Amino acid sequence: RESEVINVGGSKVHPAEVESVLLGLENVADVSVRGERHPLVGQIVTASVRLQSPEPAAAFRVRMRQYCNTRLPAYKVPARIEIAEGPLHSSRYKRMRRADGLAAQDGHEQGAA
Repeated sequence: RESEVINVGGSKVHPAEVESVLLGLENVADVSVRGERHPLVGQIVTASVRLQSPEPAAAFRVRMRQYCNTRLPAYKVPARIEIAEGPLHSSRYKRMRRADGLAAQDGHEQGAA
């Protein structure tokens, strides 16, 4: 969808392309990629990843960036990585790419104190 296209400094990123690369990474069970506002470049690529087995977040981030750097242009490599505990799909099995959808799934309301 056009609304899902991420604009990183004028370059277009399709979430499905980044997701397909990340799904090829060892220990990744599921992934959802979305754009997040950024004051300098407009948006950055953010990935929510559910791992198959526990792994230290810092080690995974390093491994994921190394993997992506050999398969994607630099502007498509996720700048922010979140390790997700729960499902990354809605009850209708649609991938949740909006940040508020992921927060609601985890039981947190966006903007709640």
